[in-house]
Amino acid sequence: MGTANTYVFVRDGKVIAFYSLSAHRIQSRELPTSLAHGSPNAVPAYLIGKLAVTKSEQGKSVGQTLLTDAFLRICRATDSGPGARFISVDAIDDNAIKFYKQEKFYSSPFDPHHMFIKMSTARKIVTRG
Repeated sequence: MGTANTYVFVRDGKVIAFYSLSAHRIQSRELPTSLAHGSPNAVPAYLIGKLAVTKSEQGKSVGQTLLTDAFLRICRATDSGPGARFISVDAIDDNAIKFYKQEKFYSSPFDPHHMFIKMSTARKIVTRG
């Protein structure tokens, strides 16, 4: 069994986007103070890795669709298996940081590219449709 699952989105026989999911843990000291309150040293999380959209599809809400799909898969996994308090991403550049901040992610106080969203926030995003 692999350590990550990769999801590929295809349109007209061409790959337009993909992302991977894996179990993860976050050291509480990496979290913004507002999120770390009461957390143990290592907090269970999921990692969304390598979320990417082809240049021709960028700006067409494909990234938001992928993120919502990832949130839905993670919510289902935590409903039937090990729980998690956060979802983590490593933003590749400043444009990615901006994208994730618009989607309610917080940056680590040590590295703005290392970002987090609470599971409760992800669940709200999934249920709003």
